Amino acid sequence: RLVAKNKLQKDSSIFQYYYKRTNRILSLIPGITLEGTLDSFLYLQDSKSIHQSLDDASMRAEQMLKLVEKESGQVSDVISNYYEASKDLILSHSSVLQMLYIDIIKNRTNIPFKDFLRESTKTALKTLRFADEEAQKFRCFGRQQAASQNPLAA
Repeated sequence: RLVAKNKLQKDSSIFQYYYKRTNRILSLIPGITLEGTLDSFLYLQDSKSIHQSLDDASMRAEQMLKLVEKESGQVSDVISNYYEASKDLILSHSSVLQMLYIDIIKNRTNIPFKDFLRESTKTALKTLRFADEEAQKFRCFGRQQAASQNPLAA
């Protein structure tokens, strides 16, 4: 949509990065599993741990945030929506995961039994935290851009 409206160039790093990620997730639907969602969101590879994959994704998101500074606020809003949608896709696989997400991430509580959670659940929670933080970063950045471009709207 942003490319069609000339708000973002098709050959920009931002477009290329998120277009590739979105298409990877879409290629797995409708039979996508929780593991498939995590794999496609983080580009998990056999040679990388979940921590390495999250670090890589975080580093790339920071690079994208710096590039977004040169774009309109609409670009950061769309990227924030990408992270929100990815988070929703992960949460759609498990009501237990939804409950843990609300309790651990949104309420910032420390659950004493988290050591008993399966590794895949821990991975999902770490990925949800990452997606949540990135969505917030891009959303806040978009608001800051909008306020600086239109001080009367603030």
